[in-house]
Amino acid sequence: MSEFKGTQGKWQVVEQQTTNGSFFRIKGGTEKVANIVTRDYQRAEANAALIAHAPELLELCDMVYKSFGGGNIITFSDGDIEKFRSAIIKSTLNQ
Repeated sequence: MSEFKGTQGKWQVVEQQTTNGSFFRIKGGTEKVANIVTRDYQRAEANAALIAHAPELLELCDMVYKSFGGGNIITFSDGDIEKFRSAIIKSTLNQ
């Protein structure tokens, strides 16, 4: 699997209200990853959460891919399963 070449580190959502609607910025450290501007607050918030958790979701997808690579099936630990559950909840705003 190739190494992720995007912005490294934890990504976070920064929210601001503007006179034209909602503005969400996704940042990785001090670097801007994406901006979302829309009048639909809930949709923008959901999109921002998914984008912000993309690196974590990619890491977990890579873990699954590697566990089945070459015909090997590896059982996930309870800690791994919790990581999957937590990532899905955070990226879908189902807290």
